[in-house]
Amino acid sequence: MYSKTVAKTTIFVFITIINTLLIAEVYSWFVFQGFIAAPATPTQNQNNSSPAFGSAYELDEKLGYRLKSKSSSLEGEVQYANKTYSMNKAPGTLRIICVGGSTTIGIDNPKLSYPAILQDMFTFALANCDIKVEVINAGAMGYNSWHTKLRAEKELDILDPDLYIVMDGTNDVIAAAAIENIEDAIKQRNILTRQISLNAKPTATSSPYLRHDSSLLLDRLNDIGLVKTIRTHVDAFFSADILDQKMKAFGFSENISEFIVERKSKGIDVALVNYGWIASDNLNATRKNIPFKYNIPLFQFGRSYIRKSLSGISQKLDTPLIDMQPWTDALLQQAPLAYRIFVDELHYTQFFNYFIAREIFEKLRTHPRLAKHAAQCQIPSPPDMDKEFSYCIGWGEYYSGFGLPTQSSHAVQTYDTEWHNLMYLDETHDDSGKGTSYKIISRSDIESDGTLEVSIASDSCDGHTDYFPRIFSNEGMVVVEQFTGGTWKKISELVNYKSTGEWSPIGSRYYFDCHAADGPQRIRIKLSGKAQLFSYQDNILFHTQLP
Repeated sequence: MYSKTVAKTTIFVFITIINTLLIAEVYSWFVFQGFIAAPATPTQNQNNSSPAFGSAYELDEKLGYRLKSKSSSLEGEVQYANKTYSMNKAPGTLRIICVGGSTTIGIDNPKLSYPAILQDMFTFALANCDIKVEVINAGAMGYNSWHTKLRAEKELDILDPDLYIVMDGTNDVIAAAAIENIEDAIKQRNILTRQISLNAKPTATSSPYLRHDSSLLLDRLNDIGLVKTIRTHVDAFFSADILDQKMKAFGFSENISEFIVERKSKGIDVALVNYGWIASDNLNATRKNIPFKYNIPLFQFGRSYIRKSLSGISQKLDTPLIDMQPWTDALLQQAPLAYRIFVDELHYTQFFNYFIAREIFEKLRTHPRLAKHAAQCQIPSPPDMDKEFSYCIGWGEYYSGFGLPTQSSHAVQTYDTEWHNLMYLDETHDDSGKGTSYKIISRSDIESDGTLEVSIASDSCDGHTDYFPRIFSNEGMVVVEQFTGGTWKKISELVNYKSTGEWSPIGSRYYFDCHAADGPQRIRIKLSGKAQLFSYQDNILFHTQLP
């Protein structure tokens, strides 16, 4: 038998595992859904903030909690995601408001979020146009479709937006999974709108259908044993049939539909984004990508339910839908890319946030209000946009694309090659089972840098030149230098400033611009730390054409 202390500890660990979001996100939906009691009076604890959030959040009478402004709010101004906006929209401006949870605001840094990248894309694309686009990131950790609906009525519509972009669903699934009594949940949805005290202890006034009843679980542990209890609760919480009923009781589809209808009645457009889940139809692949196994059935359900719901709403209400699930599915088939898409089981990297922003940007190219003003503008093509924002999709600004060279690639002719502290590894890489081997160049002495110097003939030095480096996490670097003006000048590099614990993907290609105005050029490639360089048919530089 477990002691009371051991049992309580086990309960805490179990609950933590099955809800493996970051602490702030977990706490936010626990608070909002009624696991913590309502205050005794409407003004209780108004200045308190969640211990999980520090000073980032504050109480809100209608929303439960909200992001706290980090600077004094001036009259006529509002602040979202650490940026200040005028409540009065500037003339000639199309205002977009992005709403959703932590996947919208950006869990690492709002500057790396998809709304921030979308803003940069519009700023770049419309630099010479008579219309400007302003993108407001109004996401908040833990927020779900209830928050989206209530916030639009309370604070966002008054900002005169032209368009809302909505990416809800993940937090709805997580919150709905906590429902215990489905009938009561349907009857008492108004509980979701009441004020919540962020540090009050649970009392009898807690939500009757969302209970943090550890005493019940403790009794079950002592009665029937730990393993059987865990299996029972996982089945009860995460079976597809039960989750389907809970989601309907929670009201996700109704919230999104009502939000769209109400916005359209005010002349405001809406675009929906379907979040791409890390879970896939392939159970074995999903198990590799989700370390916390209790989340697998929950995430697989969310993937199916949210996508189907949004697709139905999009068709019924004639609302654009940007579906990111095919993107995650396609990228996750390339195992090395998994860690580039997700920083954890739920949140995206800047790499994938770029693709969300690009998909939205492409969808909005034909937006009537934008097209009317931008008709005379030359909007950059997707390849041009990729080149401008290559720092988002590669590990550094010199990222050029993905895919190792093939027979169709044009090798750059080099001569006078000099190797210093470099060698071919015994291993080779076979691309997709095609029988084509790519040799791997690495350092001979791991204590010193390795360099490879080559001369490029003037007739081969005609601009964009690709090479194929690879580094491990933030423990390596590959630098390309050109000898000019009597000194070596850096013209390209592959470096990662954040630890990932993984190798950069095989096949990521980088570039430098080769200028032959002064005749043949001398190029030096330097490998430091855990770094590699790929060669194909003994060539290392290419004017690459992907298959």
